[in-house]
Amino acid sequence: METNIKFGAVTVTCKTKDLFEITYRSFRKLYPDMLYIVVNGIAGDENTTQLINLEREDPMLKVYYFKNNVGHGASMDFGIKILHSVYNIDNAFIFDSDVRHDKEVLSQIVPVINANPNYYGIGRCSGTVNDTGFCAKPDSYIPYIHPSRMVIRIPYYLDRIPFHEHGAPCLNAMKDLHFRKESKFLIEFPIDTYIWHRWLGTREVTRKFL
Repeated sequence: METNIKFGAVTVTCKTKDLFEITYRSFRKLYPDMLYIVVNGIAGDENTTQLINLEREDPMLKVYYFKNNVGHGASMDFGIKILHSVYNIDNAFIFDSDVRHDKEVLSQIVPVINANPNYYGIGRCSGTVNDTGFCAKPDSYIPYIHPSRMVIRIPYYLDRIPFHEHGAPCLNAMKDLHFRKESKFLIEFPIDTYIWHRWLGTREVTRKFL
């Protein structure tokens, strides 16, 4: 059994200063020493000053900025690849900028990884999405791991289609796994009992800027 499993965290932000403050503080309370990659969608937005100040006080927080908003999926992809290529970390703990970490979860996920060492992703796997990203009947759904809170095995991820879309950032990746008959490597786990998510929280905040 492997117990020395390294995780790094990834969050994408964009104009979500107040929401991210809750995410960051609750995360750091439970994981004070974990490497945390934050990819900010637009340099110079309201998050920028906040992130600059946090990075000064937190040596394990690394913030990257895009000049233009490339979208949620592409930003997640960037953060995942930074974890692997720069920091040699194989397991990405990914969560949105509108969550609150209520209970420590990774110690519960380690046994799941040990039982499923070839896993692609661990988290809530929706059974209601079809290949267009919309709700579907059970006979046509594609297993879809929700990116609001999940763990990804990076070497497997890098060998498949990357996250790219905005509204459903994992959709093409999940379609690819489905058509390869590899959806069995998506492991269901009740991560939402450990991390609360304010559904559409980032959309409510950013919509006024569009």
